[in-house]
Amino acid sequence: MTFLRSLYLHKGFYIYMSSASVCFLLSYWIPVLYAVAWMVTVGVSVLFLTDLLLLYRFKHPFKVRRLLPDKFSNSDENPVPITITNHYPFKTHISVIDELPVQFQKRDFNYEVPLKSGEIHDFSYTVRPVERGEYTFGFLNIYVSSGLRIVKRKFKFQNEQMVAVYPSFIQMQKYDFTRHE
Repeated sequence: MTFLRSLYLHKGFYIYMSSASVCFLLSYWIPVLYAVAWMVTVGVSVLFLTDLLLLYRFKHPFKVRRLLPDKFSNSDENPVPITITNHYPFKTHISVIDELPVQFQKRDFNYEVPLKSGEIHDFSYTVRPVERGEYTFGFLNIYVSSGLRIVKRKFKFQNEQMVAVYPSFIQMQKYDFTRHE
């Protein structure tokens, strides 16, 4: 069952199958397209099985870490760094979807990047909390596809992580009024 939960079809699969469907439809009037439609269907089936084998042959092909601090500063931009390591022996295309806390009301976070074999990729984004309290980050979802772009494999990393938000300590440190005698 975990296999089916991690299996997604890439947009390319639908494009290829749509073209095969159009060929089947047009073959009613142009009989030569019937053979073309079957060749496209068989070709996509072979590519589908090849892509499955490429993506599911390895147990732990990715390492991903989200490094959250112990606390965020209220009303300031706080960085959230993420490190991704590709252990696949081929170039992959990944899409990162971070489940941000409800307080941010951001449901469209998506970061896409191609990664070569063995490449380590660091990136970060910023969040700006506007109220104090506890902010809970959800899973870090990674969708991986090979160069064939027929199938995507989903990985889930780092269960819920909680970060406390305190009054703007970054601004307080910037305007430190303590006397140094």
